[in-house]
Amino acid sequence: MATFDSAHPRQAAGVTTGGQFVTKARQEADVDLGASAPQAPQGTGAATADAARELMALWSGTGNAEAYYAREAEVLASAPEVPEEVFRDDFYHPMLQAVHCGDDAELERLAGQLDAIGERERAWRAAGYQPPGAEFAESPTGGPVVYQHRTGSKYDGFRDVAQIAKDVRADLKAAQKAGYLPPDMRISVRSDKYSMGQAMRLAVSGLSDEDLYQPKSDLDLSYGRRNTAYAREVRDRIEAIAKAYDQTESESQTDYYHGTYHCFVELIDAERAALYARA
Repeated sequence: MATFDSAHPRQAAGVTTGGQFVTKARQEADVDLGASAPQAPQGTGAATADAARELMALWSGTGNAEAYYAREAEVLASAPEVPEEVFRDDFYHPMLQAVHCGDDAELERLAGQLDAIGERERAWRAAGYQPPGAEFAESPTGGPVVYQHRTGSKYDGFRDVAQIAKDVRADLKAAQKAGYLPPDMRISVRSDKYSMGQAMRLAVSGLSDEDLYQPKSDLDLSYGRRNTAYAREVRDRIEAIAKAYDQTESESQTDYYHGTYHCFVELIDAERAALYARA
């Protein structure tokens, strides 16, 4: 018989979802955030909390898996303004667990946090902010080797990474002002040059451990200190902004890679920030 745990399998630690290269050239954003998503009503958090109670009652009361999954699909599509993984992994599943454990305080906290994120997501779309994108293409060679190309939406030829870093800082500030990125976090952008290459390193601090890490759960025996879907989304958005001026070519079979600059984004928690401050 199906159980609550089997109905909600966890994604294995370290397994990425999405981000693969497309099979043909086309315009595509680095992070698909649904800029044309319809407006969701206010009170999404409370509605999701009510739905979590309804679903738990449905599951424990009737055991009707077909009805449960049909209703679950409706709930998962009820907040189109919030990135899908963030809604599912950081709110919907934890809300189900809070209902299961009878933790009304946690359920209320999650509902409030979901409303705050949803409001900010609607705001940057309404303001007309356009996230950076990239064009992906593939070049076959007549054999098994296929070269993959990525060109950032702001790429205008090779430039010194220190000059690019100035533009990236301005872009990050604009993204925070629009609400595309959390306004209260700090992003340090440093450029680095070395033999036959250059890099940009971004250190992101100011996010709470609650925002950064998934809470430990008795239902998840494989727990390790893993980032929340929200933290991964923030990191992907920052990386997309930082790589908007980059152009890369790669081919994994021959281990070939060429790019304008390497880009590294690090999310720093309070503990690590204190350690860096003492160094």
